[in-house]
Amino acid sequence: MNDLWINLILRLQALTWTDWLDLLLVTIVLFILVNALQRAQAAFMLRGLALTALLLLIVALLLPLPTFGLLVRGILLFLLIAIPVVFQRELRHLLENVGRRIGFTPSAARGTQELMQPLVRTVEQMADQRIGALVVLQGEMDLDEIAETGVPIRGRVSSELLTAIFFPNNPLHDGAALIRGQTMVAAACVLPVSRRQIDPTRRLGTRHRAAVGLSERTDALVLVVSEETGAVSIAEGGDLQRIEDQTALQERIVQFAQRTASKTPPAFSVSNLFNPDTGRLRSSFARRLRHTAARLGLALLFAISLWWFVLSTASELPDVEVYDVPLQVENTAPGLVLASGLPETVDLVVRTVGDARAALDEEAFVARLDLDGLEEGVHRLRVEVTPRLNTPVQVVDIDPAMVEVDLAPVGQRTLPVSAMLDDEALPAVYEVQDEPEVAPETVKVSGPQPLVEHVVEVRATLLLSNTFGLVTQTRPLEPVDQDGNRVEGITLHPTEAEVRVTVGRQANVRELGVAILTTGEPAAGFWISGLEAEPSTIIVSGPEAVLAALGSAVPTLPLDVAGAAGDVTADMPLDLPPDLSVQTPDREDIRAVEVTVHITARRGNLTIERPVELSPADTAAGVSITPSMVELLLSGPQAALEEIRVDPDLVRVILELDEVPGGEAQEYVPEVVAPEGIGIQLVPPRVTVTGP
Repeated sequence: MNDLWINLILRLQALTWTDWLDLLLVTIVLFILVNALQRAQAAFMLRGLALTALLLLIVALLLPLPTFGLLVRGILLFLLIAIPVVFQRELRHLLENVGRRIGFTPSAARGTQELMQPLVRTVEQMADQRIGALVVLQGEMDLDEIAETGVPIRGRVSSELLTAIFFPNNPLHDGAALIRGQTMVAAACVLPVSRRQIDPTRRLGTRHRAAVGLSERTDALVLVVSEETGAVSIAEGGDLQRIEDQTALQERIVQFAQRTASKTPPAFSVSNLFNPDTGRLRSSFARRLRHTAARLGLALLFAISLWWFVLSTASELPDVEVYDVPLQVENTAPGLVLASGLPETVDLVVRTVGDARAALDEEAFVARLDLDGLEEGVHRLRVEVTPRLNTPVQVVDIDPAMVEVDLAPVGQRTLPVSAMLDDEALPAVYEVQDEPEVAPETVKVSGPQPLVEHVVEVRATLLLSNTFGLVTQTRPLEPVDQDGNRVEGITLHPTEAEVRVTVGRQANVRELGVAILTTGEPAAGFWISGLEAEPSTIIVSGPEAVLAALGSAVPTLPLDVAGAAGDVTADMPLDLPPDLSVQTPDREDIRAVEVTVHITARRGNLTIERPVELSPADTAAGVSITPSMVELLLSGPQAALEEIRVDPDLVRVILELDEVPGGEAQEYVPEVVAPEGIGIQLVPPRVTVTGP
């Protein structure tokens, strides 16, 4: 369920303004349908369809059921087609009501203009006869609550009807008459009375206070005829004004009708626009507001579920992979420890939105294994991952999601420490001359009881290389089993030990070099540029007197290089007395070494002059080259240079021209052709060519 809310929050954060507009429009449409159909005869069917569709949406969102989701999409499509058919009468009434309220049919304010003449005439007659009257002309605000306090009339307004209602001693005389358009909606209505001081210079009765009270709360125009004085007054917007003549009264009614018709009506709101006349309110304003809020909440819930379902099936948020999140183990019971190894890290697949994706790394999450309440034995636990980011993040997948944990009681043992000598890098002429000493001599081994029992030895390995004399090193300790393999999951105290041992030179053993001997001379123009022996040093052991006579190197038998013009390689025996033994530094017995004699050509320099040749030859007519002879500085093997000195035509300077230049001089770089291995420098590097 937590992932469900995170997914919802992520999708809300990913919304653009067009998505918000989409959600708003869907909510408005659903709210209109709920209000339009709430009092229809098929209202129970509507509620059943709505609840069923909402339930299907929630199930499809909560559970990963692709086939069921496809079925839900089909059902929703069917409902979109079926609702207009089943509720066609209610929807037609809704559209008529909308048109009436937003201006496609005459409103109550516009209808007021058509009843102006009989109304004005009747008011003047009642004023002349001093008949008290209270007439309410409804504007754009709904006055159904006022109408419910009176007697329903629902008749067309006429002078006779008004005179009859306010005739003295008529039971309907004392209340207010409510007119909506050309219809007398109700009479004897009770109006709210204003409690503020209206006009200190005038003594006002209940009629006038009721007229002002209603005008303070609504946009209605209220006409008052005083029973005592016959004066006509108009209350509007909380103000009470006396009307002097018939013309002024007529102008005020016309202004009211025009002004109300031109305004954006307050009734065009969520609570007033979509309440049909057949669905009169039967409760107070607060109850009406609660019902409207409930319907709006239902429409919003349905819209979000529908919108979320469409987005979830149409598109997915991109997945981001996060590797190597450290795994922490928490709340291990006292006296128990982990007896098996656990993965140090886990890999995640997560989802988020916006710039937060750039911050998704191993430091942005905490992976935990909670061992609270677990006893000895093997347990299979789920890895818990918590994001550290303030931005909502949905964890889609954890690898591994489940980890097997083996808890065992803590065991302890005390074992001696043994020293292991790693002398592979120690020169062959050196040796360990005494037994190694270790401090401390024992170590405490603790950890899971089964693992502690597998430890048979604790080792400290001393590394010996190019060192001699007293060698002292502090080395880490390592618990091993009977096969010499390290036992993981063990704690040692202390974790290090000091190892001491004496390393000295062996008696009657020397490390000597190899002296390579050659005989003969390489070919003319070549020389010995280098000598190599493999191995280049050897370990010789034998009588001390014989070793002392060898000096610092052991010679090989001579290698014949007579007439060689390249490298010569051969296995050459060592020239040693028979009572000496020879080994490589890797302690391999040998009596010969591999010898390589590097022979290279001697190099020299030569300077010659050569003419510049034009190619093709038929372009030479009328063409001059400056200079016509160029100097060449040659370098290379002496034998090749000697051949060039004897035959200079081995080197040619060629200038290729694709076309003969005009009269203007142009510079070119000629090409030099010479034997392989010869270095060339041309002086000058360019020549000037002038055409005919």
